[in-house]
Amino acid sequence: MIFSGDIHVFESWPRRKAPMVEASPTLLRSWIGGQLRTMRDAAGLSQADVARHFQRSQAWPGNFENARESLPVARDMADLLRLYGHPERIEFFEAKRQEIKAGKTDWWSTDVIGAAAPKWLDQLLGLETVALVVETYDAMLPNGLVQTEDTARAVIAGAVPSLAPDEVQRRAALRIARQAAWRGPRGDSPGLLVASVVDETALRKPIGGSDVHRLQLRHLADLAEAEPNITIRLLPATTGAHPSMEGSFALYRFPEVYQDPGVVYAENRHLGSYYRDTDQIAESVQDMEILTSLALPPDESADRIRALAKELYP
Repeated sequence: MIFSGDIHVFESWPRRKAPMVEASPTLLRSWIGGQLRTMRDAAGLSQADVARHFQRSQAWPGNFENARESLPVARDMADLLRLYGHPERIEFFEAKRQEIKAGKTDWWSTDVIGAAAPKWLDQLLGLETVALVVETYDAMLPNGLVQTEDTARAVIAGAVPSLAPDEVQRRAALRIARQAAWRGPRGDSPGLLVASVVDETALRKPIGGSDVHRLQLRHLADLAEAEPNITIRLLPATTGAHPSMEGSFALYRFPEVYQDPGVVYAENRHLGSYYRDTDQIAESVQDMEILTSLALPPDESADRIRALAKELYP
């Protein structure tokens, strides 16, 4: 096994060069397949209709729509888009197909931390390489994109007490590496914009102990005040009922050129779920607007977080 249980591999992670974050081939392949499926449905065509039109096997459309096989070649891709009534998208889709063919790999698959990423996390990591902005509601703890490494270790070890120390460190290193998405450019794209609404009660949990907790609160306040790609709003503990009392979620928005309404992501202990239905996305957008209106503005949020740190650790 590549890690061989050597925890020293990760001790210097914060001083290592951040991974080069570029558009994920895995995400682009999945996104194009999903777009083709949506267009086919809108055109009133079944997979069998498409297979007959192209004189291919019945499984052919489903294989590329679900990213089980490579995307169609350029000519077939163009013919599919014409068949679905979207010839204006041919150039854009071909550009994305060429990005996938360029032979680049997902950043997390080539680093020493790659084995820490379960397959169901691939889409989330890919979304962070392509999305323009992610809006999060964090009900239980600070989002992984704004955690310190000590907090990440404490969260992971607490959530799965049976994990060996080196596995805890691998997963924490992966979580911190994800933050490269907002710390700098992603290939030709600007850094990811992160807008987080975090419940005040989540920030009162002394995760990792007093020293780790105090530094996490300071880190959040510093990000809220000084990091241009990060916006943090605090939802006061006195807030009453609201639409997202059932838990945390994240809403990923794509650049306009993608012509995509976005993706909603939610997770539990075992896996992450991705929602692309337009009604589900619209409901999540509305929920996020309500949460944002109930939360404190960013400057007041930073002040409240610092006051909370002084209250807990005078």
